[in-house]
Amino acid sequence: MLSGFRIETEHELAVAMQRLGELSPTVAAQQAEFNQLLAAIDAYQSRFLSDQERACADTEIAAEGIKEGRLVDPEVVHGWMKKFQNSTKN
Repeated sequence: MLSGFRIETEHELAVAMQRLGELSPTVAAQQAEFNQLLAAIDAYQSRFLSDQERACADTEIAAEGIKEGRLVDPEVVHGWMKKFQNSTKN
């Protein structure tokens, strides 16, 4: 089966994906297992990404987070820092 939500083989990946399909992400009791399975699948698949692909995926995830309001655009933070630095110079 799965070795503590760490996927080592293609068989374990298939089991995790099958189990993921069985879980309902809207049920609170299953949410933690759902998230752990997603993380394990992502970790398994990320081993096959090149550095460039990984950076592109990180950028896409960050852009989506900014769009959804979960993350703040780094340029906005930089602007805030500049304003703070300028305000403390006086």
